[in-house]
Amino acid sequence: MKFLFSSLLALTALAANAAEDAKQPPQALSYPVPAVLAGLDKGHPRLFMKDADLARLKKLAETDVVLQRYVKDALAAADRQLQKKPLEHVIPDGLRLLATSRDCLDRTVALGLAWRWTGDRKYADAGIAGKQGQVPIKMK
Repeated sequence: MKFLFSSLLALTALAANAAEDAKQPPQALSYPVPAVLAGLDKGHPRLFMKDADLARLKKLAETDVVLQRYVKDALAAADRQLQKKPLEHVIPDGLRLLATSRDCLDRTVALGLAWRWTGDRKYADAGIAGKQGQVPIKMK
């Protein structure tokens, strides 16, 4: 009985503390900015390849047969993406959108790289059209 009383007393004290904490606004958390974030390009930190990198690769591709093969494969992948229907919000297993999300990422990378490499507007237009089919997404 003594144990039960002690347990109830402890639970009551915890509940009172929790109620008091709930009345106070949450404290903002402060995290130090990792060094990797400090080194990001201020103009556009999410680019895979900057203009200078692209120019350097194009120059290298003039003589590097391995790079030429990679470029040919990348452009072929982008051309295959041009043939696909726009993505739809489909959850095949009823739980996850992962397959569609991965397909979206593959398309974005392939078409974006092809557009930046060739300057051919068809790749940019296909990438933009593919995104328009996704917004807004109707959730069920």
